[in-house]
Parts: sequence; structure tokens; C-alpha cells
Amino acid sequence: MSPRETGKRPSVSPARPPSLPHHGGMESQIIRPGHLTAHQTARLLGIGLPAVRQLVRRGQLARSGGTDRQPWYAAADVAALAAKRVRRAAA
Repeated sequence: MSPRETGKRPSVSPARPPSLPHHGGMESQIIRPGHLTAHQTARLLGIGLPAVRQLVRRGQLARSGGTDRQPWYAAADVAALAAKRVRRAAA
């Protein structure tokens, strides 16, 4: 029988949100308050992920949690670095 004959509406699945680009699968992990993921850090600083890794290698930014593959950075450290970069650009 068709839905028209039974008087029932066909089941409609709820609309799925658009898929996001692949970011390693762990971008949505829950992190501690006051911390940022590498992607969030990069966005805040206006740089790419390789540049975030360079900041860590140079000792300008320290990891404060997460895992080797999904590091977290203290939001206060990122804010301080962002302010320093803004001051340097203004000079």
C-alpha cells in the first residue's frame, strides 16, 4: 500500500547538518575549560597548523594537555601570544 492509501505520511528522516571537512576526527572532543585545540589556536592566531607546530618547537607556545596527536593549549597563553603578535605588527 502507498502512503496515500493508508493515510499515513511517509517517514521523513530529520535533516542532517552539513558535513564538515575532515580534521582528524577528534576536533569535537571535549576539552577542559580554559584550553584550546590546535585548530582553535591556529584560527585565533590567524595562522595554519604547521605554524602552530613551529611555535611549539621554538618554545613560544607550550602544550598544556591533550595527546601527542591532539594537543591542547592554554587559552591564556594563546591570548598572550596573540597580543604580542598584534603589538609586534603595530610597531
